[in-house]
Amino acid sequence: PKGRGFATATLEIARATGKPTGKFRIEPSTYTCSQHVEGTQSCPPHAAATTRWVPATYRGQPLVVDPAVEAVVAPHLARAEAIAKSPIGARLTSKLDSTYSHENALGNLIADTLRAFAKSDLGVMNGGGIRGDLPAGELRYGDAFEVLPFHNRVAVVALSGAQIRKLLTANLLTHRGVLSVSGVGVDARCQNGKPEVEIRTSAGKLLDDGLTYRVATVDFLVKGGDDFAELEKLTSDGGKAPLVRDLLIDELRRRGTLDPKAFYDKQAPRLRIEGGKRPLRCRSHD
Repeated sequence: PKGRGFATATLEIARATGKPTGKFRIEPSTYTCSQHVEGTQSCPPHAAATTRWVPATYRGQPLVVDPAVEAVVAPHLARAEAIAKSPIGARLTSKLDSTYSHENALGNLIADTLRAFAKSDLGVMNGGGIRGDLPAGELRYGDAFEVLPFHNRVAVVALSGAQIRKLLTANLLTHRGVLSVSGVGVDARCQNGKPEVEIRTSAGKLLDDGLTYRVATVDFLVKGGDDFAELEKLTSDGGKAPLVRDLLIDELRRRGTLDPKAFYDKQAPRLRIEGGKRPLRCRSHD
C-alpha cells in the first residue's frame, strides 16, 4: 500500500490458441531500496546491527531511481505530504492504542463513532481494519490515514438479537481480529463445556434474540469480510456514505482533547471473557 516493493507474475499463453494455459508463477517480492539484506530481496527497517547489506538488485541488475518517473511523481508526493501534515484540530493526552486480538481504546472509539453517526443500536468495528495507533499530542491527517488506510464506508445492517449473538460468539472463539463493540457489553464464559454469551445494552437490558437491531459497521464487513457474509444491508453506500476515516477525524476534532482511558477501562471492559482474553476455549465434559 505504500509502494515499498513489487513482484513479478509469469503467465503461460498457448501459442496455438493465444489463451492462458492455467500455468503461472509468482516470484517473491523485491523491495525498492538501495540495499538489501545479503541473500534476500528485502530491507527491513529494524534489522540487527550485525546485518550484512549488499547493493539492491533485481534479476542481476541494480535497482536505481528512474529520474523521469521521479519527476512525474514528485509534485504528487509533495501534495500528499502537505495533506498528511495538516493538523486535525485535536490532541491526545497519551497514545490511543489498537490491538488486533483484544479489546482496545481505538477500536472502541471507532465503534462509538459509527454508532453515533448512524444513530443505531450498536456499532461494530473489525480489528483488521485498524492498522496502527494514534500518537500522543497534536494529531495530523496522516495519523488518521495510517490508522484507517482503507476507503471503507459506513453501512447499517438489520440483525436479530440471535444473529448478533452468533456473530460475536464466533468472533470470541477465534484468533481473527477482535470485533470492537459500542452500545452493548458482552459477557462470555463456558457453561457445561460450551460457550455462553450474554449481551446487554448500555442501559443494562438483555439483548432479545427475537428483536431486530440496527448495527452500524463498515462496508467491508457487509460485503462478506470477517464472517459477515449473510447480513442484510439496509443502506446502500453507492459511493455516497461517508468514509469511516473522515468520520473519525470529525469526531476527534469535535472532542478536541481526548483521554484514551475514556474508551477502554481494563477494570470494566466491554468484552468480559472468561480467562481474560480471546479466543474463549471451552472443554467438553462429555
